[in-house]
Amino acid sequence: MDRTTTISRHALELLRFTETHQRHVESLARATGERFNIFDILHIGHYEVRTHSPFLGELLNPKGCHGQGPTFLRCFLKHLHIADFCADSAQLWLERGIGPVDAESGGRVDISLRDGKGVTILIENKIYHRDGEGQIARYLNTRPNHLFYLTLWGTRPSNMTESDLEKNACQCISYSGDILKWLKDCRKEAACLPSVRETISQYIHLIEKLTNQGASQMNDELLAEIIRTKESLDAFFAICDQRQAVHKKLLAGLNSRLRELAEERHLKCHGELSESKFSHIRFLTPGLEKHGLEIAFSFDANSYRDFVYGFVKMTPEAQGCPVRDQLKREFDKGLGCAAKESPNWPVWVYCEDPYRDWGEDAWIEVLSGRLAEQLGEKLEKMVGVANKICP
Repeated sequence: MDRTTTISRHALELLRFTETHQRHVESLARATGERFNIFDILHIGHYEVRTHSPFLGELLNPKGCHGQGPTFLRCFLKHLHIADFCADSAQLWLERGIGPVDAESGGRVDISLRDGKGVTILIENKIYHRDGEGQIARYLNTRPNHLFYLTLWGTRPSNMTESDLEKNACQCISYSGDILKWLKDCRKEAACLPSVRETISQYIHLIEKLTNQGASQMNDELLAEIIRTKESLDAFFAICDQRQAVHKKLLAGLNSRLRELAEERHLKCHGELSESKFSHIRFLTPGLEKHGLEIAFSFDANSYRDFVYGFVKMTPEAQGCPVRDQLKREFDKGLGCAAKESPNWPVWVYCEDPYRDWGEDAWIEVLSGRLAEQLGEKLEKMVGVANKICP
């Protein structure tokens, strides 16, 4: 038996073991109520301004409704080795304006702290989006004592090198490491406060999910199986190498089904979804064609992120959209959401979770066919809007 055949056999065995193991994990999660998470239920887990900054700010605020004074702030200062800030006299602001934006100053800081001596801490909070052009440099020009750039993985701000970061005293911190460690300390401090403790626990589960950690992570039993022999480890690496191929295969099926839906509705269809930024699949009615518009589903970022849908111009150079207001009004009414506008997309919205940024949940929905079904429903509604406004 050659090496490739041996690896394939062990890969199949490992997949079967993993499937059994995952059923066990899911059973435990149901038994413990771990899947009940208010952030997931309300589909607000990816909002920087509406979810993450307010929650972090509330914990950091000595006057927060948790009633623990500066306790959680002290834990934060300890974790980030900040010795010159007085937690007892701290004030906190969310989305604090620092003046009109120009080349060197201005903007709104996500989380700002200042103590009685005037020592300042600024936190720029990013979940999926990147910093704006010159944003960190503008904040540094306010001369904060401490500036933190917070992302899921500790990503560096755009247009800044390691030497820039050292020189400008901007420190990159992560949800996956720094914030999770701090939150777990906060939970310990809140051990005797059930409401506070359990809310922090649910937020911890959200961060673990966003950073691929936590209960869904492989436990010792599965890890032991993976590293049990050289063959099982080879099989594990072989499976990991197929992730991209699996995504492409699943996406090919989704593209095919969407083209079938177009044919069933007598729509012209072109393009296909892929992992690339701005990949799209578009649909055209005769009325939309006369107005230079198409219905589209598209990824606005690489790696299956920022999935959007709406009405897009057939030619980006086209000026304006005379029917934009009517389209938006009917779109908002028919699809139950408030549409946005951009130069090439007169009417568009982000797809709701878990489809804005595709993770495990989204791919499972692709496999089951439920995503194709939901996109078909959206397509049907947008066709209705198009036929009403652009007959």
